Amino acid sequence: STPSSRRRTPTGWRSGSERARDQTLEDRSAAGVMPYMKWSEPAIKGTTPKIKNHSATLVDNSLFVFGGYDGHRNHSTVHIFDCETYTWRVATNISGKAPVGRNGHTATLADRKIFFIGGWLGSGPLAASDTHVLDVDEMRWLEPVVTGTPPGPCNMHTADFIKSLNQVLVFRGGDGREYVVGKHSRPHPHRHHHHQHWHQQQQHRLQPHQHLYRQPHNIHLYRPTLRYLNDLHGLDINTYEWTKLVTTGNAPLKRANHSSAVVGDTLFVFGGWDGHKRLNDIHMLNSHTMVWSDPVIDGPLPHPRAGMTFTRLRDHVYLFGGSGPSAKCFNDLQILDPAVLTWLETVAVSAETDQGQGQEPNGEGSLGGTGGGGGSGGGGIGGGGGG
Repeated sequence: STPSSRRRTPTGWRSGSERARDQTLEDRSAAGVMPYMKWSEPAIKGTTPKIKNHSATLVDNSLFVFGGYDGHRNHSTVHIFDCETYTWRVATNISGKAPVGRNGHTATLADRKIFFIGGWLGSGPLAASDTHVLDVDEMRWLEPVVTGTPPGPCNMHTADFIKSLNQVLVFRGGDGREYVVGKHSRPHPHRHHHHQHWHQQQQHRLQPHQHLYRQPHNIHLYRPTLRYLNDLHGLDINTYEWTKLVTTGNAPLKRANHSSAVVGDTLFVFGGWDGHKRLNDIHMLNSHTMVWSDPVIDGPLPHPRAGMTFTRLRDHVYLFGGSGPSAKCFNDLQILDPAVLTWLETVAVSAETDQGQGQEPNGEGSLGGTGGGGGSGGGGIGGGGGG
């Protein structure tokens, strides 16, 4: 919100709606609640990349966007978005060997370098296990020689820089491996010349997540399910040495497509997909003691989801979007106060409210955040998406 002193015209005159809005903000501030936040859709210059499952890393006032999938192939182009001029450009001045195209990777800023780890390459049965570094000052690609015990193939994982450890912590995530569930046999209708034709017919009738495989006298229908993990690894950003970290406490369940954020020296992990359902839990890792905890979070819980953003900004962590049941995509904004472990209640307000005329839940326009009360999110089941 804008203070009333900045909203006045040079003569000091304010309209009735401005005075009403300022009074509303003053009342909310006196009550100890967050002021209004307002969505805007600025005019964008340049060409916006049409990709998904990419990474976006803030460096100073620019977003570095890398990789992603456009529905046909993976990309390895670096797009840079200037957050002050709202202008897109393609980075054509990067030296060194660029990583191959991928999606579902992570990109973590540490010491003026972006560390790119893993992702889907679009070939082979497993996710990528490589590490690439982009020096944003020299605009140069590096492919360091890593030592130690790397995590192996990584996809739909998270990676966060812990400054006190000088390490990027990777919490998996998937690795691309599958195991079989729901298998049952179907008798082979013709063991000879009609075999291939029948197999092709059956293949067209299967759901996208089902496949056929043959044995000499039977054809089996099975559903492959990705393997999910919850191991933790650290990469030293100076020596490029990987370490498999030993933790204690209540670690998160195995999952993928979750999100994470660092507040101080504490790693927060939220939500994701465990192979059966979407999640909305929070786990915290004390990076000094390497102890996991699953605290009780007050306030109204976000709906279970996967593939959301979870971004620390100043003293709060902002959760946006994600996928819910039946491929539903969320567009809500949820706010976590990590100091008191409370989800703040956000209320959408209408354009009239934005002018000080009163609140309207679920309207469009601004968002008002209040102190957290009781409540819980609804449940959701379904498959997890890409990284």
